[in-house]
Amino acid sequence: MAKESNTYRRIKAVEIATRVLEYLSTKKNMATLTDVSTALELPAATVMCHLETLKDRGFVTEINGAYTLGMKVAMLWARIKANLEGKIREMESQVKTLEGPNG
Repeated sequence: MAKESNTYRRIKAVEIATRVLEYLSTKKNMATLTDVSTALELPAATVMCHLETLKDRGFVTEINGAYTLGMKVAMLWARIKANLEGKIREMESQVKTLEGPNG
């Protein structure tokens, strides 16, 4: 049996990275390093390390020193959407089977 999730320790770097992504997701325009570090109340050096790592992995895009979400985020959303659509089709098929030929 799995332990309850609150018994596991949290990884600070993952927490910061997700906060960066969440912040960028709220921005209509691109955000600078200063924008992100100020909003998250974190040192600029810490935020820069996370931004660069996220950029290397495709989760963040940098243009002229400003940052926004990268294509990897869109790809993850597309996969989630496709999986959900597949589940919906499967459930619709099961409902039709249960309804029988007279529906």
